This record gives sequence, C-alpha cells and structure tokens, in this order.
Amino acid sequence: MKNWDETLGKRLRRIRNLSGFSIHELAERAKITEATLNRVENDEMLELKQDAIDRLAKCLGTSADYLLGRGKDLGAANEEAQH
Repeated sequence: MKNWDETLGKRLRRIRNLSGFSIHELAERAKITEATLNRVENDEMLELKQDAIDRLAKCLGTSADYLLGRGKDLGAANEEAQH
C-alpha cells in the first residue's frame, strides 16, 4: 500500500536528517549529484532511477520500498540515527 501523505522528497529529507547526513555527504555516498538530491528533496524532481533509489536506501539503512512509500518500516535508519 502506497503512502500518499508524504512525497519521496519529504521522506528522503526526513530520513537523511535522522541519519545525520548532509546533502553533500549523502549525495557523495549514493553517487548522485547534490543538485539532483536537492531537487528531489524539494519536490522539484519527483522520480529517480531505481538504481539511485537503491543506493540512497542502502546509505540510509532503509529499503527502497520505504523511500517510495510502499513500506511501513523505517528499518535501520532509526538505529543509525542513534549511533
């Protein structure tokens, strides 16, 4: 079931902040440009290629399904924020 209450960008920003990453750090780790990540977080770019979503999810310790609003469990992102 898709979560329509929160966009990919809002969800991504929230998890990134919980994980303690700056836009620069996450973009570098996920091998995407800062400009792309910034556009996604600001809902100026509503879609990303699946491989970019997979890399972001891995960096954030969550699932691609969660980032896309299809999963309910934040996963390890909460644990990462506590370390």
